Amino acid sequence: IGDRPIDIHIHVLRSLGVEVKTEGERLFCRCKKLKGGNIRMPYPSVGATENAMITASLASGTTTIYGAAKEPEIVDLANFLISCGAKIRGAGSSVICVEGVKKLHGTEYLPIRDRIEAGTFVIAAMILGGEVEVEGAELQNILAVINKIGHSACKIYSFSDKIYIKAKGFPKTAPKIKTGPFPEFPTDLQVQTAVCMSVAEGCGELTETVFPDRFGYVKELKKLGADISVCGRTAYIRGVRELYGATVFAEDLRGGAGLTLACLKATGNSVLYGVEHIDRGYCGFEQKLAATGLDIKRVKTT
Repeated sequence: IGDRPIDIHIHVLRSLGVEVKTEGERLFCRCKKLKGGNIRMPYPSVGATENAMITASLASGTTTIYGAAKEPEIVDLANFLISCGAKIRGAGSSVICVEGVKKLHGTEYLPIRDRIEAGTFVIAAMILGGEVEVEGAELQNILAVINKIGHSACKIYSFSDKIYIKAKGFPKTAPKIKTGPFPEFPTDLQVQTAVCMSVAEGCGELTETVFPDRFGYVKELKKLGADISVCGRTAYIRGVRELYGATVFAEDLRGGAGLTLACLKATGNSVLYGVEHIDRGYCGFEQKLAATGLDIKRVKTT
């Protein structure tokens, strides 16, 4: 999906008093004492914001993180650290303040459910039709998806921790979608959305702003009959009435999930290789899909 530099992570550590040296592909970190300070993020990196909160929790003094990521996972990590004795406020906003403590203690904590997994199953219902209830999902965490493509494809209801989807039939595509940091359209649902747009009515544009090379799946999707082309960071998609079975290859996690949905939509049989990538982000993906009545199974290859 493109380069994933760690320069912001290194910037975070250095801002807190860590000496960081690189030698080839090795990274050496040394610190006698962590010291709080001001951290200004050049980009709202989720991982770097998480590292900043964790490290600052045990640094002396107060740390202020400017330009922090706002994802629900940031809030959840902050709540976890607080339950361990950390002092954090502002998580979920662009400015997070962390007052260092001398030590953290053990805790018992239940993390939030995976919004990307939930979003994948919601989009699956839009693509494949029928009625689906997704448990353990919070609608507010995938509102960008619902607002862009949901209501044109299905009726959606939310109650408690469940999302109920009833497909309307052939959906209409969204004219333009652009990924971005939360609360914008999530990059990790870009592939699944491209599949949905590929079988929707009309033409649309899907622009990727987070990862530079997240269109590796396009050549595989075209094998199934999708009408999609890429120019720079934008995919231009014309919806087709039908996809056709083929043998395709997953090269990354979300690409694998999206291609799985495309194969299920296609007429005839399809074979997807590289499913080990899917296992990185989904637990029992094919079993959950099969539980809705879809014909999908994993087979061992020699």
